[in-house]
Amino acid sequence: MVESINQQPTNESESKDDSRTEAKQTDRLQTGVAGLDSMLLGGIPQNKQVLIAGSPGVGKTLLSFQMLYNCAKAGIPALYITLEEDSADLLKNAKEAFEDFPDIDSLLGNGMLKIIGQGSLPVFLSKGQNANSVLEQMETQMDSIIKNAKPKLVCVDSLSLIKVSFPGEFEYRNALTHLVMDFRRSGITGLFITEMKSSERTALVFEQEFFIFDGILTLYESTKETGRELYMEIVKMRGTKHSRKLAPYDITGSGFKILLDQI
Repeated sequence: MVESINQQPTNESESKDDSRTEAKQTDRLQTGVAGLDSMLLGGIPQNKQVLIAGSPGVGKTLLSFQMLYNCAKAGIPALYITLEEDSADLLKNAKEAFEDFPDIDSLLGNGMLKIIGQGSLPVFLSKGQNANSVLEQMETQMDSIIKNAKPKLVCVDSLSLIKVSFPGEFEYRNALTHLVMDFRRSGITGLFITEMKSSERTALVFEQEFFIFDGILTLYESTKETGRELYMEIVKMRGTKHSRKLAPYDITGSGFKILLDQI
């Protein structure tokens, strides 16, 4: 069950003190997303595996790409693995959305940011294969990708395609558990994108994969008379305190903006 979003301290100085204390105690990977690091009291704890969940159109891919882009700019090697589209398409969409990110190509050129698309991946996602065979292929190929790229932050987009490659829920959960454990052993902070059936927070259902990951970041869409409104929530993040408030956000040419002043 999602905890109440009204349990966060309201005293601003107290919140800042907590953030400084948490930062000293925990090694963090700063996302560079305006407002998000404040909600995380300094950033994502390193080596944690985070699920980014939401319905289509709320910006899951763009948010993940921005995190990787910001980390690459900060000298942290980042890798985006897209199982559903070519790297060229992902890159085109990111550039169109983030027109104020001028150095994407230079980061790709120096290897700090890498994108592996559907066309570059060996085929292991094939429905109907033996589950153990698919799992073995997935682990082997992911291990090879990680060893070659040597990233510290990796995004896997998306889990929905992995799910259809396994005959049942047990096999799918087992595959995710193996993947998460492999990332942890490699010292990688992971972002894993998954689809939610509804864009409304009131309809949030905790699917089985929600319980495997260290953190859950959910993106919601609410349709009102004034138009579409987007909200973000940190449902959980192991190893750190974090904001439990529902935060509105915008997607702009310079990136995501978490509107903390509207909480």
